[in-house]
Amino acid sequence: MVSFNFPRFRRPDFYNYHCEIFDSERWSWRRAEDILLPHGEMFDNNQSVYASGLIYWLTTEDNVLAFNHEQETYHTFPLPELVCKNCEYSCKQLVEYQGKLGFICKTPEGHIHLWGVLDRKHPRWKLIKEVNIDLLAKEVSFPSPAGFYNADVALLKAFRKMIFYKLQDSSYNEIELLDGLCFAADVFPFRSDL
Repeated sequence: MVSFNFPRFRRPDFYNYHCEIFDSERWSWRRAEDILLPHGEMFDNNQSVYASGLIYWLTTEDNVLAFNHEQETYHTFPLPELVCKNCEYSCKQLVEYQGKLGFICKTPEGHIHLWGVLDRKHPRWKLIKEVNIDLLAKEVSFPSPAGFYNADVALLKAFRKMIFYKLQDSSYNEIELLDGLCFAADVFPFRSDL
């Protein structure tokens, strides 16, 4: 396990996060080297993605922080150039897709783009899929990407429901949220039947 925490004092030119790693052999936490991000850049949300042996977080400046927990090293790289610092692209989030790092977002046209990093050592983004959800958007209020259930089924959040959207034929299944819930803030898809 890895934990990042804000320190009590911040350096003037960086935000530094205390990094702690849980050692399962000693059954205790130990302090690792701090993670430094340029001043004004922070983790966008607390949701991380584990793919290809690295842990990834999205930052507020449209960068990705990749942390190698075995070597205790990290590096950052930008989101796809088309999307980076472009407010017309919304619902930006990292996902695991077929064991590798993926990135999904909603385009200005209302479609969903899935980007993938094919080589973790030299991270370059490649557009893998564009999903047209025009028909779904006419029937469901505010659909937005939440991840992928598997390679052929996108998971979408909507008003008062979650949607399993089949990419091959644009069919979908809806699942109502519990009474009183309007929108799922964080979604963590997992397969309980494996």
